[in-house]
Order: sequence, then C-alpha cells, then structure tokens
Amino acid sequence: METEFCPTCGVTVCYRLEAWPGVIGVSVGCFADPDFPQPGKLYWASRRHRWLHFPEGVELVETQPE
Repeated sequence: METEFCPTCGVTVCYRLEAWPGVIGVSVGCFADPDFPQPGKLYWASRRHRWLHFPEGVELVETQPE
C-alpha cells in the first residue's frame, strides 16, 4: 500500500494498492460536495473509535467478510 498525505495537515489524500494495479482510492473527505452520498457499509467496525457514530442505515460489519 502506498499512501499520499496532505503536506499541510497530514491527512490521507489517496492510496494505491499493489493488489489492485491501476486503481487509486481517494479519501471521501477530499470531496467538497456536501451532497456526497453517505457510506452504505463500514468494514472493521469493531476497530473504529467508540466516539465515531454513523447515520441509521449504514451497515456496520464487525470484521472483513469471508
């Protein structure tokens, strides 16, 4: 995994995975669109910070599905 960070604030901007050549993941926080759709699922919900809450309808998947 190769990760790119903002030089000003240090937040993750995008990442690339060796397993998925040609695919770049962009952090949703980088989009300034206030109507950007909410996520449908959160994987590894068991590892999230306890103060992090999601809206109703977001499926919390405790680990990676098999």
